[in-house]
Amino acid sequence: MEESLEQSLEAKLGRVIADEILEQNHYDDQVAAAVRQVKQRYQDSQICGSQAPLRETVQTELAREPVNLWKDVVEGVSQGIIKNYRF
Repeated sequence: MEESLEQSLEAKLGRVIADEILEQNHYDDQVAAAVRQVKQRYQDSQICGSQAPLRETVQTELAREPVNLWKDVVEGVSQGIIKNYRF
């Protein structure tokens, strides 16, 4: 029981401390700013033609792999966008 209590305390205190650190460093603001920047770059790439529109990408991928869910394709697009983005 003592070990279980220690593990519980460690997990809960770790979460409290992590939340405080994130708040002090304006984590939510940084994420929101990064999302805006990435979305703008993605939209710009669609306008200039270097990136296919999302709907077209989803349709193409589902035609190729009909067992996938559209959300899986969107997750892949999201991962690709972030992979190519420098913070």
